[in-house]
Amino acid sequence: MSVRIAPVTTEWPAVLVGANPHYASVLVEGDDTGHQDNWSSAQQDPWVANDTTSMQANLSQSWHENLPVVITVSLLLCLVIIATVIGNIFVIAAIIWERNLRTVSNYLVLSLAVADLMVACLVMPLGAVYEVTREWRMPPELCDVWTCCDVLCCTASILHLLAIAVDRYWAVTIVDYMRQRDVRKVGIMIFLVWSVAFVVSIAPIFGWKDKDSRSRVLHEKKCLVSQDAAYQVFATCSSFYVPLIMILLLYWRIFKVARQRIRHKPGAKAVLIVHKEPSTSSAVASNENTPQHNATVASSPVRNSSNQSSPSNGMNKAMHGWHRPPSRAHEAREEARRGDD
Repeated sequence: MSVRIAPVTTEWPAVLVGANPHYASVLVEGDDTGHQDNWSSAQQDPWVANDTTSMQANLSQSWHENLPVVITVSLLLCLVIIATVIGNIFVIAAIIWERNLRTVSNYLVLSLAVADLMVACLVMPLGAVYEVTREWRMPPELCDVWTCCDVLCCTASILHLLAIAVDRYWAVTIVDYMRQRDVRKVGIMIFLVWSVAFVVSIAPIFGWKDKDSRSRVLHEKKCLVSQDAAYQVFATCSSFYVPLIMILLLYWRIFKVARQRIRHKPGAKAVLIVHKEPSTSSAVASNENTPQHNATVASSPVRNSSNQSSPSNGMNKAMHGWHRPPSRAHEAREEARRGDD
């Protein structure tokens, strides 16, 4: 059996073997075994290894050429991480140390701040390194832990927003909810939130992931969440779509209830009653000016004095400028007194 290798005269087969045109086309005389042996020897040629090394060198060179961009992105990511850590620490410290903020409803906010702090401490640093280097340079096991923490913390953060929306909806629609809400009920809500987030995040570690996940980390240097189609549907619906739809519906219901209460508030009826009072008092004043009323007042001095000192008469005089004319009996007494003098 003899094997003869012919040089290549065309350009397109050069892509087949590491851009090496010398081994791109092989003519074999013999059986299939000879062809496989010759092909494996062609792959082990130093020319192919040199081509791979040159490609890595080009990638490294391009990375160093974009060094200002890399430094800028790194600084921005560091600032975002630091701001996230400091902000959530302030929220946690304020709720713990300030007595006025230690309410039952703020326990949900406290748990939300803990979830966001975990994102900033466990997820964002490795994510920043992965974003800058464009490849995963750490072990596959660490990739699994990182993706698990990512899904856990982000899912818990979104579900806490849903729990806060539910709490506000109950506070608006249920009259006695503010008195019935206690630490036990809010603790149950927080426990359910973290339990659902834990179930969604731990599933890939127990085998619910695609078969190419490990090779993708080792050879392609990519660390991704499980690309299994069923898990993708389960995780996205549980962590994003269902909570988003429920949050929108709950806040829409809260808006409708608040708008109805504003339209039917008791203050509108009170204004109508205030406008009716002057007409009633003026009617009373007009009745007092009649001769029959004056005679009645003159015949009973005690009632006259009581009417003069009553707040309603004083208000009527102040509002309408009304002064009661002297009665006929009073004028007769005055004339008799003057005649005696």
